[in-house]
Amino acid sequence: MAHPRLVAILECLKSAREEVEASLQRTFDQGFKIGDLDKAQPFEEQKDVLARATSGRGLSVEFHFDRFRVDIFLLDEAEVIPRWADDPDPTGTSKLATLAQELGILLFPAEWPLRESTARVVPASVSDRKPPEDVAGILVPVTVGDRELPMFIWLLEEAPVGQAVEAPQAPSREQFAPTENSAEDGSRAGQSSQARSAHRKAPSPRARMLPLLTRSLLKIRLPVEVILARTRKPLAEILQLAPGTIIQFNKSCDEPLELAVNGYVIARGEAVKVGDKFGLRILEMTLPPERYVILSGRTSSRTGDARQVSVSK
Repeated sequence: MAHPRLVAILECLKSAREEVEASLQRTFDQGFKIGDLDKAQPFEEQKDVLARATSGRGLSVEFHFDRFRVDIFLLDEAEVIPRWADDPDPTGTSKLATLAQELGILLFPAEWPLRESTARVVPASVSDRKPPEDVAGILVPVTVGDRELPMFIWLLEEAPVGQAVEAPQAPSREQFAPTENSAEDGSRAGQSSQARSAHRKAPSPRARMLPLLTRSLLKIRLPVEVILARTRKPLAEILQLAPGTIIQFNKSCDEPLELAVNGYVIARGEAVKVGDKFGLRILEMTLPPERYVILSGRTSSRTGDARQVSVSK
């Protein structure tokens, strides 16, 4: 049985297949196509291909999360990845960084805390990308024209940030061995991840009409805040704040609260209770401030209307 995290990655890849293909195409100017994901195979069934991956040239992308790491390696036996990627200039470096950022948005559930992502093309005979023995991983088929490029995805456990470990160890076979309880828990976790991924990733009919890059941007998470009230105080009063201090605002308790996205107020609403949590019922949307003024033109020779030109910068 596949690891629940691998199941979640596959579900995200199924939902964002076109965006992932377009991201690879923008980076390397090649028509990448992802194969049948239902036929993705675990490492145990692809020992010969895995052995070739440890010594062949290819694209390596690493994603570091809070307690684990996901490595993706695209084996380039067909030599479709351009040579500029071996020693990229600043433009090439920016392309690879953008690719890693886009894949980090597309391939993983939104609740996974991604800390860092890097992409590079490694030459042949580089041994540091060899996955440990018995690590959880899958092989995804990728094609460029009539040429096949196997893509490996594997998981590595990492210590939390700031916590030192004596020595990194590969996950043991017992950790991923399907027992009666672990199989049931893994099945439930996989089904839960699939349900969350399907609910979150399914694009609306209007979103499907947008370009692929725009659809990728729509998955960026932004901070959403509810603002109770605002006021300005002298620095002397702020320095005197202490537990028990009451700050009075010039806002009535009946006035609606403001909803801000990334620091910009977009709506107003009223506080509601959702179960035992706090919520906001939107009452009205706030139009953005107008950035134009009505300009009066010069005197028209046809109508004779005298208009004063007014321009504001």
